[in-house]
Amino acid sequence: MLKNKHLKDWSCIVSKQMPHLSIPQAIGLATWSFGVVMTKSSSLTQVLGG
Repeated sequence: MLKNKHLKDWSCIVSKQMPHLSIPQAIGLATWSFGVVMTKSSSLTQVLGG
């Protein structure tokens, strides 16, 4: 369950723009892209906090 309002809103946008994706795929893409924007990095360890 997404607790961050901005991430939840972004997930809805991703789902609407890419209706061919399953819900888990849309949430995964939204989470990853949100993390990239927030960390200003596409590094796996930066985005996932590893």
